[in-house]
Amino acid sequence: MPSRSKSDKYWLANNPNGEVNDAQVVALKNLSTADLTEIEEAVASFDELRALAGAIPMAAIADLDQDISAAYVEAEVQALSDKVDALLAALRTAGLLAS
Repeated sequence: MPSRSKSDKYWLANNPNGEVNDAQVVALKNLSTADLTEIEEAVASFDELRALAGAIPMAAIADLDQDISAAYVEAEVQALSDKVDALLAALRTAGLLAS
């Protein structure tokens, strides 16, 4: 096996098991100096979307004010179902939930 010089052998973070070769070092260097414009644009777009979502007016939905009895009655269960349906409809109307 040919001997290697120190110039073509590297370790990451002083880890003896973290050996990398010249090609990997070049790839890491290129990655560290990559143009971050696309990432910055994506972050800006996400921030804009978050701001828009906060500005979407949503109709108020009253709290479900009921006490649940020991033996559930149909009206109690129906009231829960109706409230969930109202919340889902509001989210869909605001564009925050797909149909």
